[in-house]
Amino acid sequence: MVLRRRLRTSRHLTDAGAKDPKRMKIRKLDHYNLWSFKRDETLTFYCEVLGLEDGAHLRPPSSSPGTWLLVDGHPAVHINFTEDTGNTGTGTIDHIAFDASNASEFENSFTKHGITFKKVDRPEIGLTQLFVTDPNGVKIELNIRA
Repeated sequence: MVLRRRLRTSRHLTDAGAKDPKRMKIRKLDHYNLWSFKRDETLTFYCEVLGLEDGAHLRPPSSSPGTWLLVDGHPAVHINFTEDTGNTGTGTIDHIAFDASNASEFENSFTKHGITFKKVDRPEIGLTQLFVTDPNGVKIELNIRA
């Protein structure tokens, strides 16, 4: 089946399912999972640079070592540690975007840790975007709304 109808405005996204509460709908991104053979670098990037909290104590027992990283107490980033550099899970991700605040603090954190970033200001929509790459090659987008 090919979806032929295009969403014309973002209003459609917020109104999805509003008329029929039983209608199937996606409510929000819950988490993403990645495989990393760079344990220390990955934890430093997400915890020290981006400020996520290590929630390993919340992760249930698993056959593979790893952790959950928390955003406002929610396990938003799941990381599996591996020594197999060929283990990439189900494929590649172009980027992951987070809603964030205080662009200057992130810029200072990136600079402090020697991380290259790209800043894009989009004043026409009240948005500043910061782009960085994690140690595993995943592009991270931070969206800071005015």
